[in-house]
Amino acid sequence: MMIFLMSYFSSTWHAATPTRRIVILLLIGLLIRVVISPFITYDYDVYAWALILSNVNSGNGLYELTGLYYTPVWGYCLSFFDGIINAFSSIDVFGFRFTDLLPIEDNWYCGHIATLTTVGFGIAMKIPLIATDLLVGYLLYYLLKDYLGNEERALKGAAFWLFCPIVFYMSTVGTQFDCVSALFLLLTIILLRRNMNLLGGLIFALAGLLKFFPLFTITILIAYLVAQGRPGTTKQKAENLGKFAIGAILMTVVILLPDIINGDLSKSVSFITSRFSTLFSGGESIKMTILVLLGLIVVIIATYRTYVADAAKTDDEFFQHLLMILTPTMMVSLMPQYAIVLLPLLIIMAAKEGRAYSLCLVVIGISTVLDPLAVNNTVLAVNLVEWYGVGNANWIVWTMSRAAADFNLEHFILYATLVAEGFALLLTFFLTIQPFFTKNHFRGRVKAIDRLFDGANWALNKIRGYEYEP
Repeated sequence: MMIFLMSYFSSTWHAATPTRRIVILLLIGLLIRVVISPFITYDYDVYAWALILSNVNSGNGLYELTGLYYTPVWGYCLSFFDGIINAFSSIDVFGFRFTDLLPIEDNWYCGHIATLTTVGFGIAMKIPLIATDLLVGYLLYYLLKDYLGNEERALKGAAFWLFCPIVFYMSTVGTQFDCVSALFLLLTIILLRRNMNLLGGLIFALAGLLKFFPLFTITILIAYLVAQGRPGTTKQKAENLGKFAIGAILMTVVILLPDIINGDLSKSVSFITSRFSTLFSGGESIKMTILVLLGLIVVIIATYRTYVADAAKTDDEFFQHLLMILTPTMMVSLMPQYAIVLLPLLIIMAAKEGRAYSLCLVVIGISTVLDPLAVNNTVLAVNLVEWYGVGNANWIVWTMSRAAADFNLEHFILYATLVAEGFALLLTFFLTIQPFFTKNHFRGRVKAIDRLFDGANWALNKIRGYEYEP
């Protein structure tokens, strides 16, 4: 049966037109997600979304009761989803508390709760995220086809995203919204390439206010707008920048104005400010100060190289330096979901330059999903136990307590995945800065430095499988 299905798929794929091939990929990606989503769920995040919507439905604002810790963009998204739920379904109860799961709340990993959302509510929260996955996959196909002019590479890029394990996990199991942040950043890139700068600014503000990682790309986007305007007049460049700035400022005001009026501005940005205060507290402050200074150097170099790029290489430098900026920010905190905003750019570079970036993409895609699988363990099966009667809660409680008490395979997998992800991110960063090793102002001045650069070039070329020419 399996051989027949594979044979049928192969013949259908090769007989299909390019347009039908991307549709096939999207349908397969959708089918896998739809089949899995009702049965496997990470309990904590979807519970948080239910709590927020319960607060809103009771007549309270986003920040009047404990619930929303993110910026208001995600709160507005949840409210929009809630409106659709109320219009097309009758989900009156979002969840129930199960006493037989209470022990999981006192575990070695605190991110679990005995209050489970209903299957219907979970699916309702996952549908928009699944739709976002599919949209990002199509946009990657569209962008790669336009950028590289190669249908096959564009399809592979879309497939990388649609079937990337961490992308699939976060939307279909974890119910996390990092794919939405990736969508907004990707849309910003596409819009700026099409000279739709006002709309690009609007979408970029959404990206930055949803998750703060896209904010680090602001100087690259500005440099690209200037470089893209050559050989236009200064007036034209100013107009491009002005439209982008107006769009970003306008959207920021629209999003934050209700919180300013209600006196909730500090709460609405507390997620960002609290993360920074944690990173710069205690013994971490020295490390973070050094990293920030090094990061500023990287930003200056990447921005300058984007600004001075030849007209024929403007897009090449743009994508490379966006990835160069984002990669170090991911290394500050190796949370698995954070890498998702980086993946579209990594896919673009893998489609363009081959196996070295593809290696990084595969390692990141697999290692980041092993992290939550190891940490969450059998708790991911709570829906099967409580809603479908498959297994029992004692089994879940026992396996989680055993992981904490005596058999630490989960801990080993967790640390191994962090090392693997860190290695892949570091390699990605070195690949993006390889042009600096090839040609820089230090070349020819000190032989020891020349040998260092030559050694780095040699190692990176071995990984690439070809001699890199910037």
